[in-house]
Amino acid sequence: MLLRAVILVLVLIVPAAGVRAQQPEITVNAEIERTTVSVGEPFQYQITINGTLDAPALQLPAIPDAQVSGGEAYPHRESSVFIVNGKRTESNRVSVTYNWVITAIKPGELVIPAFEVPVAGKKFGTNEVRIRVTPVEKSDAILIRATIDADKAYVGQLIKLRVTFFNSRITVGAPVIEMPGIAGVFDVYNIDTPVLPGQAAVDFLGSQSLMREIRTTVNGVGYSAFTFERTIVPRKAGTFTIGPASVVAAVADRSSRSPWDAPKYRRVTANSEPITITVSELPRDGAPSDFSGLVGAYEIEAAATPTEVSVGDPIAFNVTISGPDPLELVPDPVTEKAAGLAGAFKIIADSSEPRRNGNRLIFTRTIRTTTDKVTEIPSIAINFFDPVKGEYRTERTSPIPLKVRPTRSITAADAIGDASPIASGESIDSRAGGLAANRVAPTALIDRSFDLATLIKSPPVIVATASPPALYALAFLVAARRKQ
Repeated sequence: MLLRAVILVLVLIVPAAGVRAQQPEITVNAEIERTTVSVGEPFQYQITINGTLDAPALQLPAIPDAQVSGGEAYPHRESSVFIVNGKRTESNRVSVTYNWVITAIKPGELVIPAFEVPVAGKKFGTNEVRIRVTPVEKSDAILIRATIDADKAYVGQLIKLRVTFFNSRITVGAPVIEMPGIAGVFDVYNIDTPVLPGQAAVDFLGSQSLMREIRTTVNGVGYSAFTFERTIVPRKAGTFTIGPASVVAAVADRSSRSPWDAPKYRRVTANSEPITITVSELPRDGAPSDFSGLVGAYEIEAAATPTEVSVGDPIAFNVTISGPDPLELVPDPVTEKAAGLAGAFKIIADSSEPRRNGNRLIFTRTIRTTTDKVTEIPSIAINFFDPVKGEYRTERTSPIPLKVRPTRSITAADAIGDASPIASGESIDSRAGGLAANRVAPTALIDRSFDLATLIKSPPVIVATASPPALYALAFLVAARRKQ
């Protein structure tokens, strides 16, 4: 019987040892929703990697004249079982799909370049894809306007760009807004209200803006107006043209006469007037050696608590800077190099980010005095170039008075205290004088050591031990007499 069992096990195991798990074949497929679209009409571009769930993050190469969003990976697992003539077959398929939404912003031919997809140590190539982009008609159903708050500026100056989209009809989907002339000349910062999940938003200059509607009238016609703002910062001098801004939107088609007809939409476009701006280099005369690079008008103030300390005590030091957005460009003003802080103060390393409060940026740092000779926290300065006055300026905080007490060094005697012996019978009192001030003498202690022999001979233990047998004997005698 044992021999048969061994043979059976060998029959089952040996063939299995020769079977090698077949790895699924990895393939990469690229698909496009359609090959002809109109300006402003979004379409999907999809890449699917079959045979694995371990796929890398993918990023499309640059696609000129298009807005691109998405690119998230969606893993998929599919299992199926087939039974044919009593034979069971299982099939497991895995894949990862990437979806992009691409919107053409100019008529003509849109090209999605070929690129490589690295998977499992190998590289799979996609084909170049060409899409025909048809123009859309202009319509007074929508308008777009673009303005800046300065047509003459300096390199590094913060300029507010405002674009307003108007529509007089019901629209479907978000408008597609394009602003040429920005890339390569200006840095762009989004100063709009952050967009929360689920809120209607529009892509503008590389980031999203919330669509907040305001009703207004233009040339006697009522419009819904949506304004989007960015701060643009010129990085080189010269005369530049921004725009014209363009917008494409799907608006309700009023050609239908019947109220029972389903609403139809058609894509239309509008353009703004171009903007010309002249940018000058910053003057060299009067520039501080430690120029911060800020161009604008800023204010600075400081506060500290507490202001009465001993040497080495922590002091919460807050420096607040007010100015134009983006305030994130303002450098940290509380550094070891700050005038008057070096040597007299120690700045505790702090990785916390400054916090915003309206148009103010608050830096909170912990500082400690290194000597009792310090009488104040000195002024903290910030320098900048004022484009209105055309000059470099420095703003300073007011000094903050301090009262600093010296710190006495602690000796070993301070820590040990008075070590004189306690007389026999002396009571224990709380006393000042160090960690050893409250002392314990052997005569002042009660002997609470444990001895089993002594414990057994104690009266309470004898009574507790003898009581149960005595009570049992008494109960037995009472029961015996009742039976007689």
